[in-house]
Amino acid sequence: MIFKPSRILILLLLSFIIPNDSLIVGIYDNEPLVFMDVDGVAKGIYIDILDNITDQENWVVEYKHGSWAEGLARLESKEIDILLGIAFTADRNKIYNFNDVDIITNWAQIYLSEKSDIMSMIDMTGKRIAVQEGDIYFQAMKALDDIIKINATYIEVADYAEILELVSSGKVDAGLVPRIFGQYNEKNYQVERSPINFSPVELRFAAPMGDNDDILTTIDQHLIRLKNNKNSGYYQSLNLWIEGVNKLVLPKWMSPLWTLLIIVFIIVIIAGFNIVLQWQVRVKTEALRTTIEAKEKIEGELRVASAIQMDLLPRIFPPFPDKLEFDIYAVIEPAKEVGGDLYDFFLIDSNHLCFLIGDVSDKGVPAALFMARTKTLIETIATQNSKSNEILNVVNQNLSVNNDSMMFVTLICAILTIDTGKVIYTVAGHNPPILIPKNKPPEYLSNTGDTALGIFEDIQYKSSELILNPGDTLFLYTDGVTEAFNDKHEEYSEKRLLIDINSNSGKNVKILTDNILRKVNDFSESVPQSDDIAIITLQYKPDKRYGS
Repeated sequence: MIFKPSRILILLLLSFIIPNDSLIVGIYDNEPLVFMDVDGVAKGIYIDILDNITDQENWVVEYKHGSWAEGLARLESKEIDILLGIAFTADRNKIYNFNDVDIITNWAQIYLSEKSDIMSMIDMTGKRIAVQEGDIYFQAMKALDDIIKINATYIEVADYAEILELVSSGKVDAGLVPRIFGQYNEKNYQVERSPINFSPVELRFAAPMGDNDDILTTIDQHLIRLKNNKNSGYYQSLNLWIEGVNKLVLPKWMSPLWTLLIIVFIIVIIAGFNIVLQWQVRVKTEALRTTIEAKEKIEGELRVASAIQMDLLPRIFPPFPDKLEFDIYAVIEPAKEVGGDLYDFFLIDSNHLCFLIGDVSDKGVPAALFMARTKTLIETIATQNSKSNEILNVVNQNLSVNNDSMMFVTLICAILTIDTGKVIYTVAGHNPPILIPKNKPPEYLSNTGDTALGIFEDIQYKSSELILNPGDTLFLYTDGVTEAFNDKHEEYSEKRLLIDINSNSGKNVKILTDNILRKVNDFSESVPQSDDIAIITLQYKPDKRYGS
């Protein structure tokens, strides 16, 4: 880029006048989320959103464009203040500083040449697959490869556009790109979208570790404001770049003259219809009365369905009066009459307790049916297996087959060995569990990195384990807790949850659970509940067995 002397002078003056308001932003080419056009102008959804924020905050932004690998390197070396469009993962959260509110959810999509016969992941065995260097979806692909052993050859390139070009030209068998990038650009290449997709992730802003907390907090405040206003620049940008991709093209025969004649004809028809309008009003009034009666009947049936759904969940506490080695308690508050959150716990045998919590991707009756099916599958399969990952392997296969509704469920499944305190657990796309050690601060447990159930049939789940000491507590919850909003458009958040749990540590499971639920409701105040809430809490206390 060539700077004119006048521009250099302006930048120097700005750097002295408002040095604290300047922002160096890293971008890379990932249309339509973020990219640099042929004129060197930054564009995309993230740019629109950041422009909206900078207009409010009077920030001066300088964009640094490069490849994805260069963007990560600049973030790590602190050459930039923030990087746009980066996927949030537990591992990345250890090395970068993320904001809390996501912009959009994306996932990996496999693209093929138009003559390819690849229909499943197994068909990719031994194939050449183009991927972007350092890409999060490439990492997920390699993890799947390690499990199902397709032994693919990966061709690493600098950007996603080159991947589609390689697929289109037949130089590779398949290409791995983000779903949104592929949807936006596939029309420019001779490629076809395959049925293979996986690894949903949230895309956020990231800063160097330990830096720019104030910038990320300010961005989150604006994102909450934008996402709560359906007419905001956030939704306008989504409509422009994603929903507005396929534009309506009128046929050539619709000339202005023909259009005028059609309008005149419609007006004549409408005038004729006025003759029968009064009769139609009477008919519609009667139909409306019938509709109201039907609506009242449906509402009554929904109330009955809600009662049946609640009866499916264990709600008697303590559930195992003769098991003094642990206490367990759970609550659920659906946002609608019928919700999609679930929890469950049951004894596999005299020495193993299975407990779980989940969140179906939708609400209402379809989500409740999916929830009931998931719960029943786990209870059936757990009687034959005491390993959480193997239970979910079978459940996922059953949920994924013929999943025409495209619903999925995030879930934590855990198995407690009662006499030793060992817990084996699997986190399938769900919020990580919280460990509350006795007399120590609470902490989030590591995420096993697995995706939700019902998305990809052949995935093999992993498990982690820990040993509970006497007095230790596990706290499991759904995102209706952390994503509750108050009338100031503030999110309850994972940080606030950890603080409130810490202030209630040492209390029994019922008091702890009820206090956290009250904290969430007090925080939301008069704002209606937008998502289901479920909590399950388990405390290990083997010494109670002996009366001490």
